[in-house]
Amino acid sequence: YSYDAKYYFKEKNGFEPVVGIAGQFQHGDNTDESAIETIIPDYDSQAFGIFAYLKKSWTNTTINGGIRWDTQHLSGKAYTDRDGVLVYPFGNNVSNFSGALGFTHEFNKKVSMKANAGTAFRAPNIAELASQGMHDGTFRYEQGNPSLKPELSYQLDASVSYDTQMWNASLGGFINYINDYIYSANSGLVKPIPPTGPESRNYAIYNFAQANALLYGAEASLTIHPVKYIHFENTFSYVHAQNRTNDQPLTMIPAANLRNEIRFEPTLAGLLKSYVSVYIDNCFSQNRVDATAFETSTAGYTLLGARIGTTIPLKRQQLGLY
Repeated sequence: YSYDAKYYFKEKNGFEPVVGIAGQFQHGDNTDESAIETIIPDYDSQAFGIFAYLKKSWTNTTINGGIRWDTQHLSGKAYTDRDGVLVYPFGNNVSNFSGALGFTHEFNKKVSMKANAGTAFRAPNIAELASQGMHDGTFRYEQGNPSLKPELSYQLDASVSYDTQMWNASLGGFINYINDYIYSANSGLVKPIPPTGPESRNYAIYNFAQANALLYGAEASLTIHPVKYIHFENTFSYVHAQNRTNDQPLTMIPAANLRNEIRFEPTLAGLLKSYVSVYIDNCFSQNRVDATAFETSTAGYTLLGARIGTTIPLKRQQLGLY
């Protein structure tokens, strides 16, 4: 269950204050005896946050800021794993203050910029704290760490955009310092599943660990509209990530990506939002890997795809097909 409530104060002299609360209750039931295996234990989680936000607007400029306090309590229950080993109960209690400040400015009808600075907080989740088993989606044996601390980050980002009837272009960058960054790393060990027999297979054991990290990168986009029903969209993104604790590249970081798509949006009688598109995804090679975590380089590749879709209006409802 989750809930949130906000109170919007009446705008006065360009000031728009908002205060609110948010929270959730979760219960996980994962240790049924009929299950083939248990990866995470039964658990209960409660989270609560309270925040205040203020925005001030002028003709071409807006400044906004906010503060927030969060607390989370997560408790895992004891259970016996598939090898007959007792997994002990645990508790993880965290709380933190965070804040952010944003700025936007329109230089003219075509050019604008945005900038944001702030801190953020993320508590470890149940999988990171208590995984103990084979993850069939990743084909690896994952081991959680109940002693994980919350992530704390300090981020700065900025972007500039240029918009006309025919062109839309943007360029942005960011830098993010994260203390106690949570990640999954190859331990170099293997787990045979099942333990014996002709069907046994060794799976790499991945442990959840923490390190101080630095991430920075850039995003760029260019969209061309030669006519109103044809759009040529181009995007590029790159992230550079460094483990500041061991001075190695951060593990499992995606490579640079370049996407090009041409989209045709005809006007069809009786239909809405119809489109046909063809796209190319170019994923570059990733050679910034952490050899100490048994990570290997990944070769680049290109994907070619196509999409088609439309929306059918049905009285008060709409049916989307794609």
